[in-house]
Amino acid sequence: MYEKDRPPLLFFFAQHCFSQAKFHPYIGLHAAVNSTTDYLGPSFQLGTDYALNKRITFSAYMNYFTARMNSNEDDISLEYGKLRIFTCAFLAQTEFSKKLNHSGLFAAAGVALQKKTEDYLSQTSNDHLNKIYPTLAIRTGYMLPVHNALLSIEVNATGPYVTSNNDEEFGFYQQLEVVTQLSLGVRLIW
Repeated sequence: MYEKDRPPLLFFFAQHCFSQAKFHPYIGLHAAVNSTTDYLGPSFQLGTDYALNKRITFSAYMNYFTARMNSNEDDISLEYGKLRIFTCAFLAQTEFSKKLNHSGLFAAAGVALQKKTEDYLSQTSNDHLNKIYPTLAIRTGYMLPVHNALLSIEVNATGPYVTSNNDEEFGFYQQLEVVTQLSLGVRLIW
């Protein structure tokens, strides 16, 4: 049994693991492109890092990517599209620098869940896609100290994913998207 004026050991463990000094929230802004490079647009990221120790960090984030396509070439072909991808990811990150301020090269990998919504219209097709699928996520970049924060210059990628299509001309076929979303940008980490 515990003494009345002494907190249990579990309290000290929870205080050590979940202290505010270990959690580091962040926001990010990226230029992103989808797997077929039809859509290019901004991508917004919101998440938090949990520093397990000096070299290992766990990162959880949400990313929202939206873009439009409107193409009209010589009044012959018309394409219009709208894409939205919402991603939730959990990564394990390692830092290659031995500096204590977490600056330097890093790499991360993990799992993600993506919700992809696309409306596409052309002279030959009218497609509506609304899917949720699990995939992998990677992130690599370089962190720089900025006052009391870190600025991360990074590349993010999610994928692979297999799409199934049923087309009147080609019949049923499957297509592999190696990278469903690729982005280059910055994160500000507190």
